[in-house]
Amino acid sequence: GGEVKGEKEKGRGKIERKERTAPPLTVASISLRTVPNPSTHAQEIVSASVVYSLTGLPIDAPAQPNLFQGGQFLRSFSVLRRLDQSSPWPFDLETKVKEINQNTLIRHQNDATFSLLSAPPPPPSLFVPGGAALLAQQPTITLSSSERALLTCFVSKLQVLDPDVLIGHGLGAFDAAVLLSRMQVHNTPLWSRVGRVMKREFPRVGGGGMSGYNNSKSNNSNNNNNNNNNNN
Repeated sequence: GGEVKGEKEKGRGKIERKERTAPPLTVASISLRTVPNPSTHAQEIVSASVVYSLTGLPIDAPAQPNLFQGGQFLRSFSVLRRLDQSSPWPFDLETKVKEINQNTLIRHQNDATFSLLSAPPPPPSLFVPGGAALLAQQPTITLSSSERALLTCFVSKLQVLDPDVLIGHGLGAFDAAVLLSRMQVHNTPLWSRVGRVMKREFPRVGGGGMSGYNNSKSNNSNNNNNNNNNNN
């Protein structure tokens, strides 16, 4: 260790400790729809949807009830693909999707100017700048040509939102494994943006995803054990 001396007493400053409010958390709810591949028996993703809020959730205080009442601050997006690339979209689907996207954008603009009469509006500190507001300006429904395109679009939108917390029904038991497994199969760029740590190697996953990485690792370990037993 060492010591540092100042030339003048007046040059010394004090660091003031101020109590700062913890930043709000951006929460995203994920829902996947999958179908089994008849050849590989692996679950493939046909749609991915996310519901999020324009406001974050406070860490050190209960959330206001009016944050989720009426849906004024809730937004969502969905990415869909064909079940079979050789099959066309259902009749009039693309036209309907355009209408839904336009009507949703108009409704969101009206929600932004709507004043809450039954309860005070959320404090400005809960509105997260950037991500959610930018994503809300994009189309609500996106049609993709393949599972690879679906995953690429899904990750790019999730990157804009930049959520702190991911939630979902059966997310840890099934959806997360399927999502990572299919991203690995298609080598989806920036796949690790699903989490908070930039990674190059996919984690070991199991469950419904039937990850090839996991299977290859387990097969290698079994082969090594058999070789060791034979040597003994």
